[in-house]
Formats: sequence, structure tokens, C-alpha cells
Amino acid sequence: MANRRHRRIATLIALGTLIGWSWLIAEARSPVLLRFCSFDGWRSIDEASAFIRLNSPSAILLSYAAMIAAMMGPMLLDPVRHISDRTLVRIRPLAILVFCSGYGAVWVFTAPLLLLASIFLQLNFSAMTSAAVAIAAVLLWHLTPYRQALLNRCHERPSVSGRGRQSVRLRLIYGLRFGMACAAACAPFMLFLLLVGAWHLPAMIAASFFLWTERRLPPERIRSGSQNLRRAVARQTYWTQQAMRRSIVRLRLKERSLPRAVPVEVRSHG
Repeated sequence: MANRRHRRIATLIALGTLIGWSWLIAEARSPVLLRFCSFDGWRSIDEASAFIRLNSPSAILLSYAAMIAAMMGPMLLDPVRHISDRTLVRIRPLAILVFCSGYGAVWVFTAPLLLLASIFLQLNFSAMTSAAVAIAAVLLWHLTPYRQALLNRCHERPSVSGRGRQSVRLRLIYGLRFGMACAAACAPFMLFLLLVGAWHLPAMIAASFFLWTERRLPPERIRSGSQNLRRAVARQTYWTQQAMRRSIVRLRLKERSLPRAVPVEVRSHG
């Protein structure tokens, strides 16, 4: 029963992620998304304010929500399963909705901060310099022990048992805490994606794969300096190799299970 429920949850999250990617691919050349992820740079503060005035907040927020759903949707698989396993059937949809609302509220609050940071970089530096600053921020953030502490916090599964309002409050707090840890760990990646312009779609795919493989790894003790970066690269390389090997084994087993065609001997009647 639990396995069936977990499969349904994985299917729903995969569907939401697919909708997010479909929206991003369909709107890849839209003025809102291209300007939101501009590589050309804002030439003046008037141009940035004109962009915000001419494009409705709902259109900007919808593009940002699609990007978060596409990239961060798979991160919700384990927490949603944790809540589902500890919630009664009759209130399970409400509990998951409360958790996702808390998680989404953090990213909604993070959106204007990331947008202001990208506008500041593009107003004061060239496009290449802004992208280089974002890449440097990603690498330096990986070197700090604080990011590993945030990743470990993303693996925490607190108690969400309770009744009535207490149950709702615990799930909302869990969503907020998980969202803050996830947003803080991934913020430099998101800032970089706002500075790559027409390459935003391939960059989002690469960043999503990197973050997802990193999140699938178990928690690690906190290290300092370059040990964090070397350890992260080694672990992700090992995990990616293991995933590819498992996929190859599944394909071979599937090929073996397929019925083979029996050769038919053709006799000539001469």
C-alpha cells in the first residue's frame, strides 16, 4: 500500500515537473523570459523599471514559478513522502498542500531578491563580468561548510505528528524550514541562471541535474575549505556512474525478457 502511494506521489511530482519544463520550453523565446534572464545586460535603471512596469507581475511570477517547478520539483519527493506516511488519509492532501505552500512561499520571497541582485550586477558590470561573478559565487559557496550544513538540513525529517491546528502548523513550519535551506543552498545557481540569456534553458537543465544528483546523496559531515568541493565532485561522479550502470542493467534485463523470434525454415517444393 505504501509503495503504491509513493509511486502516485512520484507520478504527480514528475507531472508537475514536466509541466514546468513544457512551459519553459514553450516560452523559451518569450520577451518576458528572455529579458528576465538577460545576457545583454540592463543599460540603465530606467530600462529595468520599464521592464517591470510593462510586464505584469503575474507574467513574471508565472515564468519564475515554472522555473522553480521544473528545477525544484524533484527535490520535494522525499519530504512529501515523509508527510504522506505520517498523515491520516482524510487530511493527507491538505497536509501536502500546506507543506508545499510553505516551501513555495520561501521561493516567492526569494524571487525579488534574486532579480534585484541580477539587475545590480548587470547595471554595474558587463554581461561577461556578471556571469563570471555568479560562477565565482557558486564555486566559493561550495567551498564553505555552511552549504554542507544546509544540505544536511534538507535531509532532516522532523516529526509532523499532531492534531488540528498543531498539525497544520508543524507542516507549514517544515515547509518553510525546508524551503529556506533549499533556497539558501541553491541561491547562487539561481542567480547564475538569471545572467545567461539565450542559454538559460541548457543551463537550467545542467543545473537541475547537478542539484538533483547532489540531493540524492546521503548527508555528510561538515568539512571546510576545498575538501567540500572535491568531496562533492567525487560523490556525484560515483553516483552518476552507478545510476548509468543500473540503467544499462535494466535495459539488458528487459532485452532478455523480450520473446525472441524463432527462425522458420523455408523448404522449396521443386
